[in-house]
Amino acid sequence: MSEPRWDDIDDPTIRDQVQYIWEQFREKGVAAEFGEALGTVGGGGIDVGVEISGGGVAYMYAEGQILVREQYLQPVHEVLNQYLPNVQERRDWEAEDPLPVQPLIADVSVVYFQRQEDGTYPSVPHLLGTIDRVLGPGFATPNHILTVCGQGGPCPATEPEEVYAGIEPYPSVSPGGAGKGISIYMADTGLLAYGDDDLDPPRPGRPATVTNRGKPHSWLAGVKGTLDRRQDMTGGQNILPYEGHGTFVAGVARCLAPKADIYVEDVFKVAGSTLETHLARRLDAALAHGYDVFHLSIAAPTRRDLPLISFEGWLRRLGQYKGVACVVAAGNSGVRLPTWPAAFPEAVAAGALAAD
Repeated sequence: MSEPRWDDIDDPTIRDQVQYIWEQFREKGVAAEFGEALGTVGGGGIDVGVEISGGGVAYMYAEGQILVREQYLQPVHEVLNQYLPNVQERRDWEAEDPLPVQPLIADVSVVYFQRQEDGTYPSVPHLLGTIDRVLGPGFATPNHILTVCGQGGPCPATEPEEVYAGIEPYPSVSPGGAGKGISIYMADTGLLAYGDDDLDPPRPGRPATVTNRGKPHSWLAGVKGTLDRRQDMTGGQNILPYEGHGTFVAGVARCLAPKADIYVEDVFKVAGSTLETHLARRLDAALAHGYDVFHLSIAAPTRRDLPLISFEGWLRRLGQYKGVACVVAAGNSGVRLPTWPAAFPEAVAAGALAAD
């Protein structure tokens, strides 16, 4: 695939962040990590498209695939056959390959496309533009790249930054037993481990987990999660870009609910980012564990400001569980455009105007 025109992104900070995310998705073996059907490039990575508009990033997406509401699969196929006859959906599979149409969640499916003769995929914006023109917007959408929340772009790799010694957190720790009996699931970058005592061995069907037992961050004692990255905090190894975000967010939750049970899952494992399809599957699997609160530190722009249809499908599933809340970041962009998933009326969007 051709590399995005990075110079068209005006803000150099956002430009560097997006380029880093783009490179990490291509270089890391995310197909194996995610365990799902992806359009892959050499080395098991994934092609990422970056739609640039007005000097900024409109949205990012996976090449070679689109999401379609299942009731509109047949009309979408007819549009592709009639208006885009040279675009080939993936039909000729080897035995071990996934299906060209794969169910995702709650009446949403993923449609995959073959590479063209030049090795690139058909343009997702062009495909969706044609579907929009014939059927109307919202029948099909990209498989968006979602990232932990930042200032009008992907979260800077330096966040959260280390605070000066002696500074007390705001808000401070709630007194008493706030949060007792409440379980919180956080889809984030996982939880950092500080030593052998923090690691719980892997079990069949589940990776090694982290149980922070109080050293050196007693604030997080008892918080559990999947491993972000094994860190040697006494040696020379530094926390890599985007690592530590989930640990930080768990600490903030512990300020308000120090007695809550918190589980931080390493969902945003590629440069603090993930695929919309991957998030939907992980959230759906987490429903079986009976959490009271689902917490998401993401605020993503979408194509044409349309809803994330996979997340919309998951919210319909969540609605079947009484007394369960989904709390999401309202976003830090400072604009009036909708930010997803905070724009869903079923979600509780949290934001602030100032530190107090």
